[in-house]
Amino acid sequence: YKRQIEGRATPYNTWTPIRNTFLEAIKPGTFKRSIDRRGASIPLLWNHDQAAPVGKALEWRDEPDGLYGLWQMDTRGKGAELYDQVREGFVTGLSIGFSPIKNDHDRVQEDPPRITRVEARLGEVSLVTVPAAEEAQVLHVRTRGLEVPAPRLAAARRYYETKFANL
Repeated sequence: YKRQIEGRATPYNTWTPIRNTFLEAIKPGTFKRSIDRRGASIPLLWNHDQAAPVGKALEWRDEPDGLYGLWQMDTRGKGAELYDQVREGFVTGLSIGFSPIKNDHDRVQEDPPRITRVEARLGEVSLVTVPAAEEAQVLHVRTRGLEVPAPRLAAARRYYETKFANL
């Protein structure tokens, strides 16, 4: 492996607040057609900046709990800098940019309104410092044949294992 990151781009069936305006949930399979058509060309960006891609998609996995990806980081410029920040635990969040195609609006009358995404075109995945969905995180960093859990995830796992070991 050479400078790769792996993570959950978005969780499924989880209500996520969007700009303090509404709650959004994404159904499993929402991005299937989009990924089947153009999965390898969906870029990895920094903070949704389309002018500066920092990586490219190598693999997608549509799991029951979310959409997972494996990305090759650019070895130059911002890609190299971000890879180091991810490896050191400074940047661990992921976020998606998409265009809705089909939504379930059955719960828009609730307060706050709730929209379920059923089909959408995935435009990009971004590394971010604070993801809208807490579960959208980098899970592993790969380098030179080694796979290492992302530092924040590993630290949290150690904390909970220690705190709840005697339960």
